Amino acid sequence: MLEQLRDELIGRTYQPLPARRQEIPKDGGKVRVLSIPAIRDRVVQGALKLILEPVFEADFQPGSYGYRPKRTAHGAIKRVAEAIVQRKTRILDIDLRAYFDNVRHDRLLEKVARRVDDAHILHLLKMMLKASGKKGVPQGGVISPLLSNLYLNEVDRMLERAREVTRNGKYTYVEYARFADDLVVLIDAYKRHDWLIGAVTKRLREEFAVSDVRVPFAKVWRGDCSLLINVFANRWRGVWRRQRRRITRCGRTTRAGARRSGTAGDRLRSL
Repeated sequence: MLEQLRDELIGRTYQPLPARRQEIPKDGGKVRVLSIPAIRDRVVQGALKLILEPVFEADFQPGSYGYRPKRTAHGAIKRVAEAIVQRKTRILDIDLRAYFDNVRHDRLLEKVARRVDDAHILHLLKMMLKASGKKGVPQGGVISPLLSNLYLNEVDRMLERAREVTRNGKYTYVEYARFADDLVVLIDAYKRHDWLIGAVTKRLREEFAVSDVRVPFAKVWRGDCSLLINVFANRWRGVWRRQRRRITRCGRTTRAGARRSGTAGDRLRSL
């Protein structure tokens, strides 16, 4: 099989087979549809991932934790826990519903082409995406997690800029963590920073619109620190418990020298 694949790739005659669809039951009677490529196509996807992952890893942002080398849900939970300890307890909890199924192929290929100047690789990716349907990335594909992170990298980049332009010394008024299609944005709890909620929400809406990602925004909410981290971390059950002791003190934690910069609002609005 490997020799045949090699010959097809060299001769530019390779064609991926249609992906096999598998339904996985979910809570509430819903199902998750996996598009599972044939073994020969998974081999090709794995080889492509080895080539492309180092290229795009250099562009990915610190707040992205899903399906990346040496990054886990534990790291995302630690980032959220530390933000809550610093009283960033106004939460934008964003779940990109059916995200993998709605990625636009043309926009995704445009993002790949910005960093990859190889027509053969772009053609292979296009064929792989078409084999799974008219849109979306197959959730059973080897290369799909990398492509899904690439599609949302501009959103991560915007949040990273928002984090930096509102910085005051070592303290930041905005923090975020994303694990695949789950995104949490944490904002300073002091009332004088209420303007940040509207500013960040507006920029997120704009960025998702540009990416053509439809998202029902959750309400901004606050609560007990252990409850906040439990709600976020429970998505990956069994990994949040060791963090709980650390965050229960957040209501008594103070921040030294955390003052709003007079021009932070202008800088955020200009992102």
